[in-house]
Amino acid sequence: MQSEIIPPDRFADHLGLTFGGRKTTKGFTPGCTSFVPGHSLDVRLHWQAIATPPASYTAFLHLIGPDGRLAAQLDRPPGHGTYTTDRWRSGEVILDTYSIPLPAELHPGTYQLLTGFYDASLTRVPAIQDGIEQSERTILLATLEVQ
Repeated sequence: MQSEIIPPDRFADHLGLTFGGRKTTKGFTPGCTSFVPGHSLDVRLHWQAIATPPASYTAFLHLIGPDGRLAAQLDRPPGHGTYTTDRWRSGEVILDTYSIPLPAELHPGTYQLLTGFYDASLTRVPAIQDGIEQSERTILLATLEVQ
């Protein structure tokens, strides 16, 4: 059974997040805060274009395990690849849904859900939270439990 996505009117605002000065995360909706190995982690992101990005970027969602290693991920252009960032218009809000497959061998514990963007050369776009550039060019969206 996959986790359910909570209604969009209950998403957590993250208005202080900016990527490359061109896009911001308006909010996100995690399906729930605990997950079962072998199932999916469903996330709905609400991006907002501050200005039209100069290139097509790939969004990533990374689940980092208690040991600091990458446990699961989903990298793809927004809109399941159909609505690339270079087509976004200033002020536009883009709703994007991700379903990250969780490996069956995930160990119970606390995991971090990170997001960001990278370009065609695999260089991550600067990530700024509350005016501070993040050294890893990622933003922490949530802390989740795997049972």
